[in-house]
Amino acid sequence: MTNRVRKTATPLDKWVGERIHEIREKRHITQGEFADRMKARIKKGWTRQVVWQVERGEKPLSTRELMHIADVLAVTVVDLISSSEPVEFDGIERRTDDLVNGESAMPEVEGWARFDEAVAALRDCALAWARYENAVDIVKNRARDSAHLRDDIKRYAVAERDRAHREIVDAFSFRPPADFDADAYTRLNPTPDLTAALDVLSDIALPTYPWAKRPKQERNHR
Repeated sequence: MTNRVRKTATPLDKWVGERIHEIREKRHITQGEFADRMKARIKKGWTRQVVWQVERGEKPLSTRELMHIADVLAVTVVDLISSSEPVEFDGIERRTDDLVNGESAMPEVEGWARFDEAVAALRDCALAWARYENAVDIVKNRARDSAHLRDDIKRYAVAERDRAHREIVDAFSFRPPADFDADAYTRLNPTPDLTAALDVLSDIALPTYPWAKRPKQERNHR
């Protein structure tokens, strides 16, 4: 029979237990409910007593358990272990957020993850801009043929400008000076609704962004 090595709890386990307790209570999950959800995933070893031990920092957790706990609490593993306060780690006090976040946390891994994020965001922007450009072109053509539609969009733009102006006044609790030009201000700081209306009404072509500068033939073959 193989003897199983029992892990000794550490200050880091205590920190993680406190985080689990804090997040569980914010989610309004009882210890019994939490134990049942964990047992449904791990199948054994999780009772209300185990939850109590974990939250007191008396039971070290495996990576697998941490992943299931994060899933149950709808957070990430980093949320559970990251701390800006020093925690004793192998006899050395370290901030765990230095280990799991930022440039000091395996910079190649962190950097590449953020690069992937940036590329994905730019792809989303490119697709969203293509949809926006196409929709605006269609509405522009319709508005040229329909004075009624163009007038409706003009009224919509004015209403959106006035709504945005009211929000500015309410948000900052100030009285604008007598010469305050709401139209000029909102044109410099337009809402998405106002931007779309102004783009439809304008005779100026939409700006061309780098991803849209490729020849149409190349774009169509992607």
